[in-house]
Amino acid sequence: VYSSFILVIPGLTRNPDQNLDSRFPFEMTQGKRGNDSLREFINMRKSTVSELVIIVFLLIFSWWLMNKSFGYNPTTSQFRIARHEVGDFGLHISLIRSFAWGENTPIQSPFYPGKPLTYHYFVDWLTGQLVRSGIRIDYAYNGISALGFTILLYGLYRLTILLANGNRMAGLISIVLFVLPS
Repeated sequence: VYSSFILVIPGLTRNPDQNLDSRFPFEMTQGKRGNDSLREFINMRKSTVSELVIIVFLLIFSWWLMNKSFGYNPTTSQFRIARHEVGDFGLHISLIRSFAWGENTPIQSPFYPGKPLTYHYFVDWLTGQLVRSGIRIDYAYNGISALGFTILLYGLYRLTILLANGNRMAGLISIVLFVLPS
């Protein structure tokens, strides 16, 4: 027997007279025939596979997007930075290197030594720890960024499905509209 958690948001709930089975098609309840339970199990597996395909696609897209803006060429020992992000990566690379090569405690800016850092640095610290453990800087930074962007896009997809009463196409359209420039 599968159990369901019901999230009730005021204003988004459906008609209370509506049958529960139509609201939760994957819930297996007692009293159903074996074929219905098997059919629902297969539908649940298809739903899970389609969700995994969407997550993998979002992760590949996120990795491609992050790798497009920042990379490292080990043969020439040069960073590859997109032209519109040069200013951002000056600070990020110096913070990552300070965390990977030295003990930057208490946290301070590499640009202004002795001054406290007034910038969020957790991703740079985490990337520095991954670099210290032997992972290349571009793989570490792009991996963290791609994972975060994938979580953001998938969360947007699931929120849109919730608001659109289960319409998956609306979820996909919301991702496309979010990613494309306005």
